[in-house]
Amino acid sequence: MVTAMDTVGKNTSAHTKRAVQLGPRITEAGGENVHKALTRDGELLAVKKVKVTLKEEDKTLVEELQMEIKILSTTSHQNIVQYRSCELVQPKYRTNETCELRLYMDFVHHDTLETRYTEFPLSERQTRRYTRDILSGINYLHEKNIVHRDIRCANIWVDDTGVCKLVNFGKAKELKHRREKIIISAEAQSFTSTGYPHWMAPEIAGKSEPYQMPVDIWSLGCTVLEMLTRERPWGKDVEELDVITELNSHQIPTIPATLSEAARNFLVKCLQPKPENRPTAKKLLDDPFVNPEELDQLGSEDSSIPFVPEDDTLESETNSEDSSNDSASESTVEQEFCLELTVDEMSSLVAKELEDREDDPQKQ
Repeated sequence: MVTAMDTVGKNTSAHTKRAVQLGPRITEAGGENVHKALTRDGELLAVKKVKVTLKEEDKTLVEELQMEIKILSTTSHQNIVQYRSCELVQPKYRTNETCELRLYMDFVHHDTLETRYTEFPLSERQTRRYTRDILSGINYLHEKNIVHRDIRCANIWVDDTGVCKLVNFGKAKELKHRREKIIISAEAQSFTSTGYPHWMAPEIAGKSEPYQMPVDIWSLGCTVLEMLTRERPWGKDVEELDVITELNSHQIPTIPATLSEAARNFLVKCLQPKPENRPTAKKLLDDPFVNPEELDQLGSEDSSIPFVPEDDTLESETNSEDSSNDSASESTVEQEFCLELTVDEMSSLVAKELEDREDDPQKQ
């Protein structure tokens, strides 16, 4: 009898247990158990490790892993993490209960977008560049009739050159043809197969109709909102069941009025309650918010001006940390400004500062 895990285990290659040396866990990888690994040839890889059993309760997990392997093995795009191979590792003393699936991918020196916006307030300029990368990856998937179903900042890696890559295809679904739709089945009642409610499209939350590619466009809008506000859509304190209620009432997350017109217009297009009213990924690539020519016209000074949500709760929470946050923001802006100076300009500024201090004893 061939089990689901037997099928997964067949998709192996030269990256075997003996050929790869496992390294430390990559803690920034969206909460997944992902490690560095070094091949015999000295190449760094990323290894996603998942413990599974042959028991019936792991059937959904195994099916997700099979789909992730199938999709990643047939995709190749600069904004999607590159799959290499997989292997099934049996325990030293075989018990037929637990084994470990290892999914090998290109190693990316990265943060997740969630880590990035937590550590650094993202300007709209930065957000727009990241959004174009994400959208480019989504468009590639949709052209191959693949729905990701779990677009959010935690599932997007940003490499050390600022390029975004979609990861975690465990919830993804490949459609047989362009017109096929995904029917919401009984196992989706707990949302384990369809992502997280804060990024979930209304048609999934309502469980009332089949759905398709537009669910990724809704999640993209939520992800952009997440980058700009530095918290999950609908608010960090809103419970999942409350989000479902809002979605079933055809509500959308709050779009701050302080965002630029281009940002607000882009979000409104993505966050249409009816899926047929959302643009395709291909059409959104022409939107001014992510248009390369529009990005080039943005002044360089924009890169140091982060968006600050106009939220009374957020303001009250941050008042106690005003002095530390203000000094951190100022130092960040000063540092970015200094990086744009030449050596001669920097020397002149330092000399002038020293001269001013000599003239004004209070500055000494």
